[in-house]
Amino acid sequence: MEQRLKRILDKSTFNNLMRLDNRLAFLHLAVRIFVEIGLVVGLALSSSNYTIIAILILAIGFWHSFWGYAGYAHELFHGRVFSSKRLNRALFVFSTAITFNNRAFFMKSHSRHHNQTFHESDEETFSIQQWDRLHVILYCLVDFRLIFRKLAYTFTNAAGFVPDEYKMIKSSIIRSALEILTINTLLYVLIWFLSGEIFIAFYFFVAQFSCQLPAKMLAQAQHLGLKSRAKEGPFGHSRTIILPRILSFLYSNMNYHCEHHLLPAVSYYNLPAVNKLLKDSEIPFNECDVSYFFGDFWHDLEANENRI
Repeated sequence: MEQRLKRILDKSTFNNLMRLDNRLAFLHLAVRIFVEIGLVVGLALSSSNYTIIAILILAIGFWHSFWGYAGYAHELFHGRVFSSKRLNRALFVFSTAITFNNRAFFMKSHSRHHNQTFHESDEETFSIQQWDRLHVILYCLVDFRLIFRKLAYTFTNAAGFVPDEYKMIKSSIIRSALEILTINTLLYVLIWFLSGEIFIAFYFFVAQFSCQLPAKMLAQAQHLGLKSRAKEGPFGHSRTIILPRILSFLYSNMNYHCEHHLLPAVSYYNLPAVNKLLKDSEIPFNECDVSYFFGDFWHDLEANENRI
């Protein structure tokens, strides 16, 4: 397998895959921002029509959920979106903050996830969401439990309370928690100021924890049920899922997950080219389509829970 990969990934092909496209990256960022702004403007214009408000909150939540690790923030962490390291870093801080994720934990765990996938020290592949009926309903609507949990973690971390196993990165955790509070406060004040209604800022806050089911399912599916194939490397322990274009865009092409683990330094917008290269070369790897989520996904979850 390694010899075949070396033959198809010649120097010219590899350099093309590694090329960064700032114009495309800025276009993608603009789409993310302006669609979300448009949805928030819709909230401001909806007056007291609570049906429309509820629909817009769910729409914002769906769109917004992909700013996090199930999408854009993940790619920014790898630093291969823009050619500017500072811009990648600044956007990573912003994206993790507006999704209430303390980046210090992810920065500690994600490199290990790539280097030691399914090793006992790999926290990410063994992180299984709760998938009972109540939680699925909360993921579809508003996850009030997540709101209280995220706020509790953020405030306690900002106050200096950190789990013992993370004492080595305590200062980073505190700084990241303060970033979350600062950036979100500024964002809500800006929305309040521009809309003239404090309720619009409140609706936007609630939206951040709404309609997260698609993002959670995609993140869970990356490695679900593949522990037995861990020794096969990216072609065994990771799953590529062919999605509709809008979902691939929002998910920052992380549905091409075999390709990402094979070449993590390749930017998300070049991963479809890696997928095509593997297929043209007839290299076998795990690939499915959205039908996976209507059957095998739930069977894999149940099998995983039974094993635990």
